[in-house]
Parts: sequence; structure tokens; C-alpha cells
Amino acid sequence: MRYCHIIDPATGWPPCGLVSTTVIMRDPLTAQGWSKVLFIRGKDALPLLARAGIEALLVTDKQEVIRSAGWPE
Repeated sequence: MRYCHIIDPATGWPPCGLVSTTVIMRDPLTAQGWSKVLFIRGKDALPLLARAGIEALLVTDKQEVIRSAGWPE
């Protein structure tokens, strides 16, 4: 099994299911934080981003691409 540098605080293990998260917003440090939240919580965190006006792109371990509603085409 491969391990990444992101650890889910609820389990103490790396999160599973996503291989990439990308966040678009003005503040790069906050974007980095949101990217980690998405990596751990997955697509369930997308509604949180929508309320904050942040756009995101997720890629699953099955190569499925998930975009937030406002992600540019």
C-alpha cells in the first residue's frame, strides 16, 4: 500500500479514494488548506466550498473527474 503525506485525523491513516485535488481561489495558502480538506473529506466537502465561493477539481483513484459547479470548462 502507498502512503501519502496527508493523514486523516479521524482515522490516523492516509485518506483513500482521491489521487488529486485542485482548488482555485485568490489566497494560495487558504487554497492549500482547502485542498487538504478535500483530500480527506472527498466530494462531501464540495458544498462547503460552494458557500465560500471556492472552485475545486477532484480526481478519484478510478480516474473519475469531479468538478465544483463553477469550475471552468
